[in-house]
Amino acid sequence: MVAFLLVVPPLAAAPLAGQETNQGAWNSSRALELIDLGRDARHRLRTDGDLQTYRAETRGNVYFYVDPDDGGERPLIRTDQVAVDLYWMAPDITRQVIVGHQEEKLLPIRDFQYFLDRLTLVQYGFGDRIRVGEGMDVRDVPHPLAPDGAVDPIYDFRVADSVLLTLPDASEPIRVYEIEVRPKDPSHAAMVGAIHLDGSSGSLVRMDFTFTSAAYQDPRNDRVRVSLEYGLWQGRYWLPHEQTVEVRRELPQIDLGIGTIILAVLRTGNYEFDVPLVREFFAGPRVVTVSPEELEAFQFDEGPLEALRDRELARSLREVDPRELRQQAREALGQTHPSGLPLLRFHLPGASSVLRFNRAEGWRVGGGVSVRSHPLLTLRAGGGYAFGSREPSARVETDLLLAPATRLHAEAFLHDVKDLGPQGGADGILNTFSSLTRGVDYLDPYARDGGALRLRHRWDGGWTGGAAAQLERHSSLPLARLAAPWNGDRTFRPVRDVDESTMAFGTLSLGRSASAGIVGSSSWNAALEVGGWDEEAYGQLRSSLRLHAAERRPGSGLDVRLRSGLTVGSPPVQRHFLLGGRHTIPGHTYRGFAGRHYLQGSVEAVEDVLHPWLRARAGLWGGWTGGLTDEVRERWDVRRTEGLRFGATLGAGIFYDLLRVDVARGFPEGEWRLLLYLDPGWWDRL
Repeated sequence: MVAFLLVVPPLAAAPLAGQETNQGAWNSSRALELIDLGRDARHRLRTDGDLQTYRAETRGNVYFYVDPDDGGERPLIRTDQVAVDLYWMAPDITRQVIVGHQEEKLLPIRDFQYFLDRLTLVQYGFGDRIRVGEGMDVRDVPHPLAPDGAVDPIYDFRVADSVLLTLPDASEPIRVYEIEVRPKDPSHAAMVGAIHLDGSSGSLVRMDFTFTSAAYQDPRNDRVRVSLEYGLWQGRYWLPHEQTVEVRRELPQIDLGIGTIILAVLRTGNYEFDVPLVREFFAGPRVVTVSPEELEAFQFDEGPLEALRDRELARSLREVDPRELRQQAREALGQTHPSGLPLLRFHLPGASSVLRFNRAEGWRVGGGVSVRSHPLLTLRAGGGYAFGSREPSARVETDLLLAPATRLHAEAFLHDVKDLGPQGGADGILNTFSSLTRGVDYLDPYARDGGALRLRHRWDGGWTGGAAAQLERHSSLPLARLAAPWNGDRTFRPVRDVDESTMAFGTLSLGRSASAGIVGSSSWNAALEVGGWDEEAYGQLRSSLRLHAAERRPGSGLDVRLRSGLTVGSPPVQRHFLLGGRHTIPGHTYRGFAGRHYLQGSVEAVEDVLHPWLRARAGLWGGWTGGLTDEVRERWDVRRTEGLRFGATLGAGIFYDLLRVDVARGFPEGEWRLLLYLDPGWWDRL
């Protein structure tokens, strides 16, 4: 018999009938009474309940993706799709059969097998001792509803909220209570979060929790988060409906400002009760897998990437800031460190920060450290030495969460090298190689000393806003090398000088990003900068827009970008915009056009030809500059675009589109160019 299901929403949702707020003291008599009721219900379901047998189907996906520590876009690496048949017999016998599995890789990664509890269902909100990752992520954490919790209590409980549900087949409304859970001693291995109980029966309705740092077994674990949702079947049985397990990891020795996440989302339904099952069927392991041929032959309703069309899931892959999640855990733990990562690590913001070469610095070496001295505060310090210019450099920065969606960033820097262009020409590694071998340096560098304060807030719906105040001293850099070290016949172009002055300026910014999963995304940003220097003042408005549409997989489809800048007043020369060449107007002289105003756009189409080895690429680019003075034209050896300039590209993306080769032609009066570059989405890490 197929049962009727009613899924209870999270308590943050609007109540179905009525809602009350009843946040009381920790370990109040009402909180402890509900916990005892939950323990009894959990024991009754597993031992002497009237439920005899059932069968159900679990379907879900496991996502493996990159997670920047600043909350930026999260590139998907791999997704797996799984189908599991679930069988249960009283008093507590289960078997899960993995009947279907397929995977899709979007970036190169070695083959590995997920832990079984990423692919299968957790029964009864875990056992009396919680294990995640088959005990390799979390092991032996006491369950708040375990029987021994009443004898040796290690948790505090508080009634946080409740919701009254009126169900179609229930004789009376059901009140569900949200009970916050925290450990009495945060230095011990324990869970932190909330459990939701049926106030009349004590049945488990929902669990949302993470863990203390002492619970983590793998030294790479930053956090482990679990969410379990239950549905009411036949008005009697609260049984699994949705399970989410998220594990975020970073290198324990090095802070790269980036981590990876494994997110497993499983949904269970199609329950059938009182199905004929015999005990012999449950002999052997509780989780088994059919043959590889049967796994491959299983027919899923949708492909591995189709679930990403779900807007809520797509939003979680794009808009969650890891620091906000640490804030949530910290609120329950006080000053205790909520992450499993070491407090002190080496810090490398990008691969080329260790060793790089350009015509102004020569060879430069660098490194740094990061300290998470407080759950909400990260301090990073680094420095380096440029052998060509014989200049040391240093940088100190800190991030502080003022509220769950508000963060303050402060930084101070000495001889920090910046690039003049509004759009970079190459990543740090490729620029080093090109400078060494071809005498082509895509940077137009200048140095700055000073500091900045930045405030950023994120609202629901993908909106972000920010304000910044900066004080900087800018200076020009000399040409440290005349020719490429590994090819003396290739000489470098001059280093463009800047107005050497002290600048004070402030910036207001507003942006929004939205995603519809793999079918598309959009982002928009605008920034207004107002500043002064040497008794001069200026204002500058910059904006960018990106629209991405895809039909089958991320990276395929159509990508539209538009950037603009408008300047008023008397800006320093370094606030002029440079266009031309790769990534702005291909097929023209690299950064050969300049102006106080600019408009630049592109339309690129990408299509898989032989996944993952080859993608076809084609693009149309255009740009315009205005407001160029004769003084800047002669000083930098640049010119106006004299109307719109265009470029067209045709090429290929090789090996997951990481390496790209384009043939470009500019018009009018353009030239043919061969462009070799890496995926720009990874430039900040290179």
